[in-house]
Amino acid sequence: MENSRKALLNRLRQEREKFAVKKNWPGMLLVLNRMLDIDPSSKRFCALADLLRKLGCFEEAKKNYEDAIILNPDNEKAHRGLERVGEKIKHLERVFSPKMLSTYEELSTSSVKKIRQQIMNSICEQDWENAAHYCSELTELQATPIRFCMEAAMLIKCARWEEAVISYDKALLRDTHCLVAINGIERVKEALQERKRYELKIITLDPEPEDQFRQTFDDSMYLGIAEDKKKKDDDSSGEIIV
Repeated sequence: MENSRKALLNRLRQEREKFAVKKNWPGMLLVLNRMLDIDPSSKRFCALADLLRKLGCFEEAKKNYEDAIILNPDNEKAHRGLERVGEKIKHLERVFSPKMLSTYEELSTSSVKKIRQQIMNSICEQDWENAAHYCSELTELQATPIRFCMEAAMLIKCARWEEAVISYDKALLRDTHCLVAINGIERVKEALQERKRYELKIITLDPEPEDQFRQTFDDSMYLGIAEDKKKKDDDSSGEIIV
Protein backbone atom coordinates (compact mmCIF):
# COMPACT_ATOMS: atom_id res chain seq x y z
CA MET A 1 0.00 0.00 0.00
CA GLU A 2 2.82 2.42 0.87
CA ASN A 3 4.57 1.68 -2.45
CA SER A 4 1.37 2.40 -4.36
CA ARG A 5 1.04 5.71 -2.51
CA LYS A 6 4.59 6.68 -3.40
CA ALA A 7 3.95 5.76 -7.03
CA LEU A 8 0.80 7.90 -7.02
CA LEU A 9 2.71 10.82 -5.50
CA ASN A 10 5.35 10.52 -8.22
CA ARG A 11 2.67 10.62 -10.92
CA LEU A 12 1.02 13.62 -9.31
CA ARG A 13 4.39 15.35 -9.06
CA GLN A 14 4.89 14.88 -12.80
CA GLU A 15 1.40 16.23 -13.48
CA ARG A 16 2.15 19.23 -11.29
CA GLU A 17 5.30 20.00 -13.29
CA LYS A 18 3.36 19.80 -16.56
CA PHE A 19 0.68 22.15 -15.23
CA ALA A 20 3.38 24.56 -14.00
CA VAL A 21 4.98 24.72 -17.46
CA LYS A 22 1.58 25.42 -19.06
CA LYS A 23 0.68 27.83 -16.22
CA ASN A 24 -2.46 25.82 -15.62
CA TRP A 25 -3.07 27.09 -12.07
CA PRO A 26 -6.45 25.36 -11.47
CA GLY A 27 -4.83 22.07 -12.48
CA MET A 28 -1.96 22.71 -10.07
CA LEU A 29 -4.42 23.47 -7.27
CA LEU A 30 -6.19 20.17 -7.83
CA VAL A 31 -2.91 18.23 -7.89
CA LEU A 32 -1.51 19.92 -4.77
CA ASN A 33 -4.70 19.30 -2.83
CA ARG A 34 -4.65 15.67 -3.91
CA MET A 35 -1.01 15.35 -2.81
CA LEU A 36 -1.91 16.86 0.55
CA ASP A 37 -4.66 14.28 0.97
CA ILE A 38 -2.05 11.54 0.47
CA ASP A 39 0.91 13.07 2.32
CA PRO A 40 0.11 16.32 4.20
CA SER A 41 3.67 17.55 4.72
CA SER A 42 4.79 21.03 5.77
CA LYS A 43 6.52 21.49 2.41
CA ARG A 44 3.33 20.76 0.46
CA PHE A 45 1.20 23.08 2.59
CA CYS A 46 3.76 25.78 1.84
CA ALA A 47 3.68 25.03 -1.89
CA LEU A 48 -0.12 25.26 -1.93
CA ALA A 49 0.04 28.52 0.03
CA ASP A 50 2.55 29.97 -2.45
CA LEU A 51 0.20 29.19 -5.33
CA LEU A 52 -2.86 30.57 -3.51
CA ARG A 53 -0.95 33.77 -2.73
CA LYS A 54 0.01 34.05 -6.39
CA LEU A 55 -3.65 33.71 -7.34
CA GLY A 56 -4.71 36.38 -4.84
CA CYS A 57 -6.43 33.96 -2.41
CA PHE A 58 -4.73 35.53 0.56
CA GLU A 59 -6.88 34.20 3.41
CA GLU A 60 -6.58 30.64 2.09
CA ALA A 61 -2.85 31.13 1.62
CA LYS A 62 -2.52 32.38 5.21
CA LYS A 63 -4.25 29.28 6.55
CA ASN A 64 -1.96 26.94 4.60
CA TYR A 65 1.18 28.81 5.64
CA GLU A 66 0.04 28.46 9.25
CA ASP A 67 -0.54 24.72 8.78
CA ALA A 68 2.95 24.39 7.29
CA ILE A 69 4.47 26.20 10.29
CA ILE A 70 2.52 24.18 12.85
CA LEU A 71 3.73 20.96 11.23
CA ASN A 72 7.30 22.29 11.07
CA PRO A 73 8.01 25.45 13.09
CA ASP A 74 11.46 25.66 11.45
CA ASN A 75 10.02 26.09 7.94
CA GLU A 76 11.54 29.49 7.16
CA LYS A 77 9.91 29.71 3.73
CA ALA A 78 6.47 29.37 5.33
CA HIS A 79 7.32 32.07 7.88
CA ARG A 80 8.38 34.45 5.10
CA GLY A 81 5.27 33.63 3.07
CA LEU A 82 3.00 34.20 6.07
CA GLU A 83 4.62 37.57 6.68
CA ARG A 84 4.15 38.63 3.06
CA VAL A 85 0.54 37.49 2.84
CA GLY A 86 -0.20 39.17 6.19
CA GLU A 87 1.08 42.47 4.80
CA LYS A 88 -1.04 42.02 1.70
CA ILE A 89 -4.18 41.32 3.74
CA LYS A 90 -3.58 44.42 5.89
CA HIS A 91 -3.13 46.52 2.76
CA LEU A 92 -6.38 45.25 1.24
CA GLU A 93 -8.26 45.78 4.50
CA ARG A 94 -7.27 49.45 4.37
CA VAL A 95 -8.60 49.73 0.83
CA PHE A 96 -11.64 47.45 0.82
CA SER A 97 -14.20 46.22 3.28
CA PRO A 98 -12.99 42.96 4.95
CA LYS A 99 -16.18 41.25 3.76
CA MET A 100 -15.11 41.75 0.15
CA LEU A 101 -11.75 39.98 0.59
CA SER A 102 -12.79 36.36 0.77
CA THR A 103 -15.67 34.07 1.58
CA TYR A 104 -13.26 31.75 3.38
CA GLU A 105 -13.92 33.42 6.73
CA GLU A 106 -17.49 32.11 6.60
CA LEU A 107 -16.18 28.54 6.40
CA SER A 108 -14.22 28.75 9.63
CA THR A 109 -15.73 29.14 13.10
CA SER A 110 -14.55 31.93 15.36
CA SER A 111 -13.37 29.41 17.98
CA VAL A 112 -11.09 27.62 15.52
CA LYS A 113 -9.69 30.89 14.20
CA LYS A 114 -8.99 32.10 17.73
CA ILE A 115 -7.16 28.90 18.68
CA ARG A 116 -5.15 28.94 15.43
CA GLN A 117 -4.03 32.48 16.22
CA GLN A 118 -2.99 31.43 19.73
CA ILE A 119 -0.94 28.60 18.24
CA MET A 120 0.82 30.97 15.84
CA ASN A 121 1.51 33.49 18.63
CA SER A 122 3.01 30.72 20.77
CA ILE A 123 5.20 29.50 17.91
CA CYS A 124 6.47 33.03 17.24
CA GLU A 125 7.39 33.29 20.93
CA GLN A 126 8.84 29.74 20.82
CA ASP A 127 6.53 28.84 23.68
CA TRP A 128 6.17 25.20 22.65
CA GLU A 129 4.26 24.12 25.75
CA ASN A 130 1.58 26.71 25.08
CA ALA A 131 1.52 25.79 21.40
CA ALA A 132 1.03 22.12 22.28
CA HIS A 133 -1.81 23.08 24.63
CA TYR A 134 -3.66 25.01 21.94
CA CYS A 135 -3.03 22.27 19.36
CA SER A 136 -4.70 19.88 21.77
CA GLU A 137 -7.69 22.22 21.99
CA LEU A 138 -7.84 22.33 18.21
CA THR A 139 -8.01 18.54 17.96
CA GLU A 140 -11.11 18.65 20.16
CA LEU A 141 -12.82 20.86 17.58
CA GLN A 142 -11.31 19.24 14.47
CA ALA A 143 -10.31 15.64 15.22
CA THR A 144 -8.64 15.05 11.85
CA PRO A 145 -5.36 13.18 11.17
CA ILE A 146 -3.49 16.35 10.22
CA ARG A 147 -4.55 18.11 13.44
CA PHE A 148 -3.22 15.24 15.55
CA CYS A 149 0.03 15.31 13.56
CA MET A 150 0.31 19.03 14.30
CA GLU A 151 -0.22 18.33 17.98
CA ALA A 152 2.51 15.67 17.83
CA ALA A 153 4.91 18.14 16.15
CA MET A 154 4.48 20.58 19.05
CA LEU A 155 4.87 17.81 21.64
CA ILE A 156 8.15 16.80 19.99
CA LYS A 157 9.35 20.40 20.37
CA CYS A 158 8.60 20.01 24.09
CA ALA A 159 10.55 16.69 24.16
CA ARG A 160 7.31 14.97 25.25
CA TRP A 161 8.09 11.98 23.06
CA GLU A 162 5.62 9.43 24.48
CA GLU A 163 2.71 11.87 24.19
CA ALA A 164 3.73 12.63 20.61
CA VAL A 165 3.48 8.93 19.76
CA ILE A 166 -0.03 8.87 21.23
CA SER A 167 -1.04 11.80 19.02
CA TYR A 168 0.41 10.10 15.95
CA ASP A 169 -1.49 6.93 16.91
CA LYS A 170 -4.71 8.94 17.03
CA ALA A 171 -3.97 10.22 13.53
CA LEU A 172 -3.43 6.65 12.32
CA LEU A 173 -6.71 5.54 13.87
CA ARG A 174 -8.41 7.97 11.51
CA ASP A 175 -6.17 7.26 8.52
CA THR A 176 -4.11 4.08 8.73
CA HIS A 177 -1.97 5.22 5.78
CA CYS A 178 -1.16 8.75 7.02
CA LEU A 179 2.50 9.10 5.97
CA VAL A 180 3.15 12.06 8.26
CA ALA A 181 2.12 9.99 11.29
CA ILE A 182 3.97 6.87 10.11
CA ASN A 183 7.21 8.78 9.49
CA GLY A 184 6.73 10.80 12.67
CA ILE A 185 6.44 7.70 14.84
CA GLU A 186 9.63 6.30 13.30
CA ARG A 187 11.53 9.52 14.05
CA VAL A 188 10.25 9.60 17.63
CA LYS A 189 11.23 5.96 18.19
CA GLU A 190 14.72 6.69 16.87
CA ALA A 191 15.01 9.68 19.19
CA LEU A 192 13.88 7.61 22.18
CA GLN A 193 16.37 4.87 21.36
CA GLU A 194 19.15 7.44 21.04
CA ARG A 195 18.20 8.89 24.43
CA LYS A 196 18.23 5.44 26.03
CA ARG A 197 21.66 4.71 24.54
CA TYR A 198 22.92 8.03 25.89
CA GLU A 199 21.50 7.39 29.36
CA LEU A 200 22.95 3.88 29.39
CA LYS A 201 26.34 5.25 28.39
CA ILE A 202 26.28 7.73 31.27
CA ILE A 203 25.31 5.03 33.75
CA THR A 204 28.04 2.71 32.44
CA LEU A 205 30.74 5.36 32.58
CA ASP A 206 29.65 6.86 35.88
CA PRO A 207 27.42 4.89 38.31
CA GLU A 208 26.49 8.11 40.09
CA PRO A 209 26.18 10.85 37.45
CA GLU A 210 24.33 13.22 39.79
CA ASP A 211 27.14 13.08 42.33
CA GLN A 212 29.64 13.67 39.55
CA PHE A 213 27.62 16.66 38.33
CA ARG A 214 27.46 18.02 41.87
CA GLN A 215 31.22 17.60 42.27
CA THR A 216 31.87 19.35 38.95
CA PHE A 217 29.54 22.15 39.96
CA ASP A 218 31.29 22.51 43.33
CA ASP A 219 34.70 22.51 41.66
CA SER A 220 33.68 25.32 39.32
CA MET A 221 32.06 27.26 42.17
CA TYR A 222 35.14 27.15 44.33
CA LEU A 223 37.76 27.30 41.61
CA GLY A 224 38.79 30.76 42.69
CA ILE A 225 39.22 29.65 46.33
CA ALA A 226 41.29 26.65 45.23
CA GLU A 227 43.54 28.88 43.10
CA ASP A 228 44.05 31.30 46.02
CA LYS A 229 44.96 28.39 48.29
CA LYS A 230 47.42 27.03 45.70
CA LYS A 231 48.99 30.47 45.37
CA LYS A 232 49.41 30.73 49.17
CA ASP A 233 50.96 27.26 49.27
CA ASP A 234 53.40 28.22 46.52
CA ASP A 235 54.33 31.41 48.33
CA SER A 236 54.86 29.59 51.62
CA SER A 237 57.05 26.96 49.91
CA GLY A 238 59.48 29.73 48.99
CA GLU A 239 59.96 30.86 52.64
CA ILE A 240 63.22 30.04 54.47
CA ILE A 241 62.50 28.13 57.65
CA VAL A 242 65.04 29.05 60.36
